[in-house]
Amino acid sequence: MIDHTNVAVKTLLVQGKRDKARFALMRRKLYERQLSDALGYLASTERLLLDVQSAQTSSRVHQAMRDGAGMMRRIMDAVRVEDVERVMEESAEARGWCAEVAGLMAGEFSAEQEADVAEELELLAEEVALDRAADMPSVPVGPAPVPAEAVREGGREADLPSAPTHVPRAKAAAREEERVPLPA
Repeated sequence: MIDHTNVAVKTLLVQGKRDKARFALMRRKLYERQLSDALGYLASTERLLLDVQSAQTSSRVHQAMRDGAGMMRRIMDAVRVEDVERVMEESAEARGWCAEVAGLMAGEFSAEQEADVAEELELLAEEVALDRAADMPSVPVGPAPVPAEAVREGGREADLPSAPTHVPRAKAAAREEERVPLPA
């Protein structure tokens, strides 16, 4: 609009219509002032909108803080100092017990404790050996008896059938097929 007005003013000046050019410049200045005022109103409206949103957020935060303070008061009324001290003592005892167990698991034994453990282990090993020996059957003394069917007349062992000494051909062929090299 402003560029269009400048072109119109120059044209009017060339035509010698100075009053109309002056009126067009005054109208342009009026539009510029109105535009500046409108932009100022827009900026102040945006600022007011942001202030309202900020106030709403602050109100919600204030309400949440008030609710939290009320909840803390109810918790403080429900929990007594003696209960907290008792829980802290129990927690300290539990931490000490955990540290002791961790030390034992890490192998931190005194020489006396090591000796006690070794002695107890030996006693238990002897008990296990005695229990196993009691559960085992008795072993015969002397030569092993020979079954009756294994003995022939004259005290010789029976002739057993001969076992094959070579691999059967069908099995040999199957083994050869299994050994076929795979392509790389």
